[in-house]
Amino acid sequence: MEKIKEILQSSEGDFINKERNYLNENLRFLESFWRATEDFVRTEEETVQRLQKEIATNRPEQERNEGLLNGLKTELAAIQARIEDSETELRNVATKRKEIVAAINPAELSTIKFKDNLDTSNDVFKWVIEAIYGDSKANYYWDNFKKNAFKKDKGADFIARLKGLNTQKMRKDNFVFGRDVASRSQAIIAELETKKKQNPSLRALFDYINNVVAAGDLQDRVELERGNLETKQNEITTNHTNSSNIIHTMKSLEDKVSVTTHYIETLKKLRPLFENAQAITQERIRFQEQYLQSLQGNTDALDNLVHSTSQLGQSPGAKLYTQEQAFNPVNEHATQQRPLESQTSEEGEVFGEKQSPAKEGFVAQEGEEQHFGGEAHIGGNTGKKVERQVPTTDLRESEFANSKKGGCETCNIF
Repeated sequence: MEKIKEILQSSEGDFINKERNYLNENLRFLESFWRATEDFVRTEEETVQRLQKEIATNRPEQERNEGLLNGLKTELAAIQARIEDSETELRNVATKRKEIVAAINPAELSTIKFKDNLDTSNDVFKWVIEAIYGDSKANYYWDNFKKNAFKKDKGADFIARLKGLNTQKMRKDNFVFGRDVASRSQAIIAELETKKKQNPSLRALFDYINNVVAAGDLQDRVELERGNLETKQNEITTNHTNSSNIIHTMKSLEDKVSVTTHYIETLKKLRPLFENAQAITQERIRFQEQYLQSLQGNTDALDNLVHSTSQLGQSPGAKLYTQEQAFNPVNEHATQQRPLESQTSEEGEVFGEKQSPAKEGFVAQEGEEQHFGGEAHIGGNTGKKVERQVPTTDLRESEFANSKKGGCETCNIF
């Protein structure tokens, strides 16, 4: 029996020491890995705080751009409304111009007499020769103009030109000159009309000039508003681009925060798994230490071992053995089992020794996998004669099984 004990201490002790070193390495790895994970989590949390600050920095700029964009859209709508009003007024002015032309009689205009052909009152017809006929006022001569404009075809071409005038094709200086002539209309009319008789066609011609000048003003207003419209549209385009860039930046930052936060939460959920793995590993080390001490004859360790394995039986990974199984060396990689003949007397003696109640339920480790998973099986001795086959593992890997010396073949106990 002492020989068996020595062999068990030698073979099992080496195995347990190696396994304990392996388990200690696992503990160190778990601790170092989790410390590194916690450091990484802290770094990622700092990253989240930095990203949130960037988002907070960009949000006021985005709000400012949105306010500016709304203001630009309001201004743009107002400009478009003014352009539409001016264009409507232009159409009304063109309609009114045709009504004015209907009141002009070329024959009445031909009766006008100038005191001096170089007098400034001639400016009314100088404007006509420039704006209506497209000729230079330097070529104006009243008698010649009167003959060709009012008498040659009874003024038909003159009236047609007044009706078909396209103010948008007129030169800017025609509007300037026309405005000057219209501003002197009262003085010119007073000089050209006789005291006894008014000239309605002359008065209508001044109305026509005022109408054309008004059309020119409206066209200038529309042109100016269209320039403002283009400017506002460009500002809106720029604002849209800036807003899109800020929105894209904020969306990217928010996505990073979401992903990083999810990653942090996932890593934090690993903490219980690490703690459980550490606890199981430490429990395994204690179990192996007690088992090793029990092989060395430490009865307190044996009692603790029985108590510990009884508790292990409440959780996956623990398995209890009878005393006969405890004396069998363990090969945790065994895939085949063979019955081991045991001699048990009515008094409960095994291998020639009387089994004591303190050693009932002695626990032997069947392998690392048995500690981490499986169910506990408790075998007890009731004191009655029990015949059973005790499963054992293949002993080919142990020095005790492979050696002819001290093996079962030479054991006198059997």
